Amino acid sequence: MKRKLVSGILLILILALIAVPLAGCGEKAPEVASVRVGVMGGMTGPAAASVSHMFQEIEYVVDYINEVDGGIDGVPIELKIVDNKGTPEGAVLSYKELSAWEPVLYIAVEDYYYLGIAQQIAEDQVPVLTMSAIVAQAYVPPGVFYAASLPVSDGLAAFTDWVKMEYKGAGKPKIGVLYWDLPSGQQYQMAIPYAMQNGVDLVPVQYGMQSLDLKPQLIQLQEAGVDYIWMMAT
Repeated sequence: MKRKLVSGILLILILALIAVPLAGCGEKAPEVASVRVGVMGGMTGPAAASVSHMFQEIEYVVDYINEVDGGIDGVPIELKIVDNKGTPEGAVLSYKELSAWEPVLYIAVEDYYYLGIAQQIAEDQVPVLTMSAIVAQAYVPPGVFYAASLPVSDGLAAFTDWVKMEYKGAGKPKIGVLYWDLPSGQQYQMAIPYAMQNGVDLVPVQYGMQSLDLKPQLIQLQEAGVDYIWMMAT
């Protein structure tokens, strides 16, 4: 489900960020051979198991646009994927490699690895779409980062709506929030103010993204007396 949401968001934002410059207020689109889109993320490193699937989904979206829709205004999308190795150093190298290729749009799986070169990215004035938006400094103008964290933040917020309708007990309902042990796991915090406004308490518990045994975390949530469990998962 998450990958389908990501692919849908990517389709909308690729069209929004690229098609408008190509169309240019009703004028004839400039003659270009292709629209270049650069992708940066940890194909190796701590999140490789999930990132590789995200990249595959991005490729599916681009293939669909090219083969079914005939590109954007007849112009095909050219995709280049670079491994940032899940490190800040690798992030710098991946951006530099892609910038030499001159894409019109960058897609970064994580924003936190790129904070060290956020100013350079802002000066280059290239739009960066990111799936893990947790570092507020990257989004201060003249930043050019755009976030696609809707599956996490809006998903949890919508879940609190459902809990509020379904809960029949006394007092506030409690939702146990299982979030993974990477910086991107903190995305759930974006929904905390909405949950409080809804009169719902959240009990966050971290788990290892690569872990197959969540018994300790589930026992912790049981002891906390949660009524529902919401989980970040790939």
